Amino acid sequence: MSVNKEDYLTDIKSVPIFKNLNDDDIRKVLKLAFVKEYGAGFHLFKEGMKGGIMYVILRGEAEVYITDSFDNKKVLATIGYNSYIGEMSIIEETTRSASCRVVKPSVMLIMTKKCFDEIQGNYPLIGIKILKGILTTVSERLRKCNERLNEKKQV
Repeated sequence: MSVNKEDYLTDIKSVPIFKNLNDDDIRKVLKLAFVKEYGAGFHLFKEGMKGGIMYVILRGEAEVYITDSFDNKKVLATIGYNSYIGEMSIIEETTRSASCRVVKPSVMLIMTKKCFDEIQGNYPLIGIKILKGILTTVSERLRKCNERLNEKKQV
């Protein structure tokens, strides 16, 4: 089934890393990225796999988890509407530090490293806006992680 990217323009505009883009900017991104539907249970990626793809959840939900040496699964986060996973893998090419599985039928915007690099090259101002959004997210997540570590020290 073909997905019409234009149907998701409003959803994409609500995603924090795209909030500073206008409709024309988003259409330029959509020329390089693609939208895909996933069923519940589909694994987007597994821990240790090569990265290079960012997933933006436009509809649905996914969970990020790790598995220990006894095959016990620990859910690290549940990611839903207008959030994203894998943003660092389009900046640096490292392996995945966790696994991610779709838990509710989902529609996602897929941005590959190649797509991101083409945006940077062809539309540098759009690329800077997206990169700033990613850096803001990384900063927020690091701050929250530091707060949790500090709370554990005080206990």
